[in-house]
Amino acid sequence: MADPHEATLAVDPEAGYAAIRWFGMDPPEGLYVTHNSEVEPQVDLLTDGGTPNYFPRSAALSLGDIRKALLEFVSTGKRPAGVNWEWFDRL
Repeated sequence: MADPHEATLAVDPEAGYAAIRWFGMDPPEGLYVTHNSEVEPQVDLLTDGGTPNYFPRSAALSLGDIRKALLEFVSTGKRPAGVNWEWFDRL
């Protein structure tokens, strides 16, 4: 049986950015968010629609990059290696 995991997606189609929060038990286990090392877009992406908690702005990637990451996840069932990740210490 595969290790349990969870992916949460936030999208701002007008700004052209999105972010993924990943939790998984596969090593290294933990909570991660996508990481944009090139720019820090001025976009606020909610981590949870029921609370006012946001992804760090450095988590925002282009919609094209997020799409590729999601396709990779669907085909492998693992955290996508085609994007950068950073450890995320808040829910």
